Amino acid sequence: MPACYPDRRERDEPDWRVVEVVTDIARGLGCSPAQVGLAWVMRQPAVATTIVGVTTVEQLKVNLAASEIGLDADALQVLDTTGRRPLGFPYRLSSDSSPTGAEPVAGDCLPPGSYR
Repeated sequence: MPACYPDRRERDEPDWRVVEVVTDIARGLGCSPAQVGLAWVMRQPAVATTIVGVTTVEQLKVNLAASEIGLDADALQVLDTTGRRPLGFPYRLSSDSSPTGAEPVAGDCLPPGSYR
């Protein structure tokens, strides 16, 4: 484990929160978490295509059914908010949040100042 991740749980906590939210929404809709995840991705404005990996025809059918999942505005808002992550290197370098635009964010392993 790199030194910048002294506690893996701290690093992974946002990901586990997304899993909880997706699972809760799936229970409410009577579908699988994978279908909710695919339905969410399919509704992202910047996504032109969604790639699914399957090993059986049944998995393909289940994944394709995700296009029929009705995610309401509330579910999409919760998923968008929970799934949002700060942009990492190199995107944050153009940020106006600091004089250098180089505030460290989760996922970066460069020591502060080493990339200026």
